[in-house]
Amino acid sequence: MELLFDKKHSEAKHYQSELLQYLERSNNYIVAYFSIERLKCITTFEANGRALVKLIISNVMKMIQLKFPNQPHLIYSMEGNEFVLIFDNPDPFVSHDFIRKGINEVVKDTEAPVELEVSIGITQSFFNMKNGQIVLNKAYYYMLFDKLKSRANNQINIGKQISFETACNHYQLERDLKLAFTNRELYTVFQPIIHKNGSIAFEALARWKSPKHGQVGPNEFIPIAERSLLIEKITEQIIRNTVSIINKHKEIKYITVNLSANVIANDNWLLNILDTIMAETKFERTALAFEITEQLTLTHKHWDSITAICSLGHSIFIDDFGTGQTGIDHLLNSSVNGVKLDRKFISEYMMENKRKFIVSTIDLLKALDLFVVIEGVEFQSQNQFIQTVNYDAVQGYLESPPIEEYLIPNYLESKLIIE
Repeated sequence: MELLFDKKHSEAKHYQSELLQYLERSNNYIVAYFSIERLKCITTFEANGRALVKLIISNVMKMIQLKFPNQPHLIYSMEGNEFVLIFDNPDPFVSHDFIRKGINEVVKDTEAPVELEVSIGITQSFFNMKNGQIVLNKAYYYMLFDKLKSRANNQINIGKQISFETACNHYQLERDLKLAFTNRELYTVFQPIIHKNGSIAFEALARWKSPKHGQVGPNEFIPIAERSLLIEKITEQIIRNTVSIINKHKEIKYITVNLSANVIANDNWLLNILDTIMAETKFERTALAFEITEQLTLTHKHWDSITAICSLGHSIFIDDFGTGQTGIDHLLNSSVNGVKLDRKFISEYMMENKRKFIVSTIDLLKALDLFVVIEGVEFQSQNQFIQTVNYDAVQGYLESPPIEEYLIPNYLESKLIIE
């Protein structure tokens, strides 16, 4: 491996010139152009940021060397956080996917204050192609496309401007959120869902009690987790906690777990996690359900993922129904099992002025053979109102706030006594 990187712009140009000369001397090579994201955040917000970034880059390069030990390759530093990895006369098994997976694993496994991300563009020389600049440019544009695609998947508003103070606070929260897994600061609470027929279900909800920030609300840390890809770790932890409770308390009909757009899009990861937990615990698939908030923008890929999840026996609920973009065609043609009406449906104004609208909406959903849960029931007036509509289950603070795991046995026992 030849490792060349320097901060000086003139020397970076020299290395690029040397790289192009090398490419034009070779006839068979693969170019992987990759950008390590989040390094600028570390430089900006860490006290020893520059030295830390230099160490991170050094570790990435060493790990890449170990990841591809039997393949002749060189790595060049371009400008900033961008690098070019060259495989010269690669073996036939060295595919683009093989290289992409290897680089992803290296960056993901590299120790850093926050989760590192990587954008990768890969291309290959072709017969009698002597212009290395074209091949390099092609890999560069593929890398840019990968970066933009990642931002779209993470629902990042590229044009949104925030203050330095806000950015610093977000970074500190993300840094501490990553440490929260090691320090066991994240935990799961469960809010009861009471069915009309007396069955009891729960919704699993993530909570974070930080020694530095106090009780951090999910509306604050979940978006940060989604942007930094920590959301997969949080989702897996909640699923494992949920499955443990399902296996302990067979009287629970099901427990729902919320899925973000990132997790749904990465359905291979989710399906593999579910298969792994099934092999470990032998849980009942129908007892683990999932919620997808209607406020997410779901693509055809998301809906295909939903169908794959349902095919395993898991139910899917559309959460916050009435606040987003779920069309009737999606409800007709997808595998969605039910909806959770947003609390706005039973606001004082809606109950007093829009009763016909509420009734007709629920009747339409029932005509589509969907299970209807009414959320946000907090007052007796709301409870009295919903007794006049065709609902299936209710959820809200009037019945119970979210409770910690150790309180579930007492709650279940109290419901059995009442019955």
